[in-house]
Amino acid sequence: MKVKHNIKIVRQDGDIEYHDVEGQWNEEGSGGPSFKPLYELLNCKRLEFTCGMNLQDTKELTIFLDEEGLYKENNQINGYATAMQKRWCDATGRMQISPIVGDVAIDLGLTAESLAEVSIELELQDYERQSNTTQA
Repeated sequence: MKVKHNIKIVRQDGDIEYHDVEGQWNEEGSGGPSFKPLYELLNCKRLEFTCGMNLQDTKELTIFLDEEGLYKENNQINGYATAMQKRWCDATGRMQISPIVGDVAIDLGLTAESLAEVSIELELQDYERQSNTTQA
C-alpha cells in the first residue's frame, strides 16, 4: 500500500524543514519512505541509516544520512542528529563511533491521512480473519 511519511530534514546549520515523502507499507509494518526523494532532499547519491531517539522522549526513529558525508569537505557536525544517535546508543548499550555530519532526514512516521488508511486496512483484514475463522 502506498503511504506518505512525515520527514523532518535537519540541516547541518540547524535549519529544520518538514516534507511528506511517499513510501510503502505492508502488514508487517515494514517499508518506509522512498529513497529517491531523500536523495534529492539530502543532495546525495548514497543513503545510510541509523537509529536515534527524540530528545524529548524515548521514541526510536530512523535517521537517514549521506553515506559519503564524512568525505565531503564542507560538511559540519550535525549536532541535533548526533545527540539523537548518542541518546539511542546510551539507551541500547551501544557505542557511538563518530558524529553525524551533513544534512539528515528523520522519519517521524506516517502522515495522519496515511495512518487513517492503514488503520482502516488493518480493521478490514481483522474482520476478514474473524469471518474466515467463524466459517471454518
